[in-house]
Amino acid sequence: MSATVNANLNRCFMRFEDRAERFDNKQIIETFVSVGPLLDILANKSHQIIYGRRGVGKTHALKYFESQAKNSGDIAIYVDCQNIGSNQSIYDDKDLPISERATRLLIDVCSAMHWAFLDTFTDASRGWSLADVAPLLDDFTNAISQIRIDGSYEVEARVTEARKTGASSSLGLAIKEKPEFTAGYSSTNNEESSEEVKNRHSGVERSSIDFNFIMQNMRKIVNFVAPRRIWLLVDEWSTVPPDIQPYLADLIRRSFFTIPNFSIKIAAIEQRSKFKIDFHDERYIGVELGADISVALNLDDYLVFDSNEQRSIEFFRNLVNRHMRAISRENSIDIGVPDGASVTGYAFTQENVFIEFVKASEGVPRDAMHILTAAAQKAAVSPISMPIMRQAALQFFQSDKYNAISANPENRRMLDWIRHQVIGERRTRAFLLPVGAEDEVIDRLFDRRALHILNRNMSAAHLPGARFVVYKIDYGCYVDMINTDKFPSGMLFRDDQMTQALLDVPDDDARSYRRAILDLSEFYKTNPDIRARRDGSQGHE
Repeated sequence: MSATVNANLNRCFMRFEDRAERFDNKQIIETFVSVGPLLDILANKSHQIIYGRRGVGKTHALKYFESQAKNSGDIAIYVDCQNIGSNQSIYDDKDLPISERATRLLIDVCSAMHWAFLDTFTDASRGWSLADVAPLLDDFTNAISQIRIDGSYEVEARVTEARKTGASSSLGLAIKEKPEFTAGYSSTNNEESSEEVKNRHSGVERSSIDFNFIMQNMRKIVNFVAPRRIWLLVDEWSTVPPDIQPYLADLIRRSFFTIPNFSIKIAAIEQRSKFKIDFHDERYIGVELGADISVALNLDDYLVFDSNEQRSIEFFRNLVNRHMRAISRENSIDIGVPDGASVTGYAFTQENVFIEFVKASEGVPRDAMHILTAAAQKAAVSPISMPIMRQAALQFFQSDKYNAISANPENRRMLDWIRHQVIGERRTRAFLLPVGAEDEVIDRLFDRRALHILNRNMSAAHLPGARFVVYKIDYGCYVDMINTDKFPSGMLFRDDQMTQALLDVPDDDARSYRRAILDLSEFYKTNPDIRARRDGSQGHE
């Protein structure tokens, strides 16, 4: 293969875009790769939540679905919670009650919907009559723009009038060479009047929403577009402050959940989402998962290599192919790969190098983009080799993931301890935690993609009734140990196979099985300051 072909392939890799919100509609369509049944799930008419950490493809999926829904004649409204929030609504203004901040945020969501409706109904290609729908949009605007005053309210009116009249006359006689006679008369009559009205209140202005009014007006809009469906796609839910999330969820439920032909999809990070507050009398604020709204899919579980090798390889091969073709067309770069041929066969020295790249990506497309960009820079005019791919993966882990983790000393200390306990002491790459063993530092490491979940509900024959979550340590934590005597040779046990580790643990291996369970109390014994802060935080809650 010529150096020119590889140089052009690597040029395209270096232009890979890692964030779907920067794509235009054409790029969204050209580069989208569906994760299993995701599109079919989104097409379900029920209200749903899609979980996934940053970079797994939630935004890309929602924006692609938005495009497909519009092409089918439906109305799809994409709302990014990062980009909404009027003054003091989404931000942590402790001077405002939580209910007020949540109400203002719902108003901002409804305002985004209003502008989306306006764009849709003024689109000449859609054939809508703006004259017919304008009154409906006006009523919807009125429903979300109400203000109430908490406190006394007075109206003060003041009227002032002024009148000015006057008159004057003059008579004169001058004796000169010629006698001169003069006479004059003048009068003035001016009237002035003014009125001043003042509204005076000693209370506080509050945003107000009449849920019945909103539902009535939304039903009118839904009936107007019938039989087409309205889809509300809410992205980046987890950027809303946690204390507001249940209240915003409650307001959305009360405003829209019972409207027919109206579906809501929410993309969120599981560890950073709180949809409900429970009270002792079984009342709640928010939405109840499973009853009000369902969790349709968790993208975090779907593409990790060790969970399903073939599915992961197929996804990332399609991802590389579609992005490469789109970028080469957009930039007029001749990559020298025939139509129908796989780009990966040309870009990597061997198939096993591509498979190693899939392992390094750990099921996260955004991480895959970063690794490919770094590898392409190192490869220059050559195909990507195994040493280059591993160097790129290590560079990405150290410069991006570990630096971000180290910004919080608690995260760094926990990760370093896990690496020592699991990789250093046990020579394995995964560990077990009991189901329900909540730990905020573990959650943060998972959110930062230093840990990955292989199985959420694993049983053990040696421990009847016990259930465990299987966590895998990120590829970047041990890539520099490959081909050394420190390399972790097994997943849960030394020299094991993943299938054996998860399904066929030998009966005589109970001691090893128990050894695979990570005892977090050991970490907190050696880090009492973190334990004290955690216990204090839990006690405060």
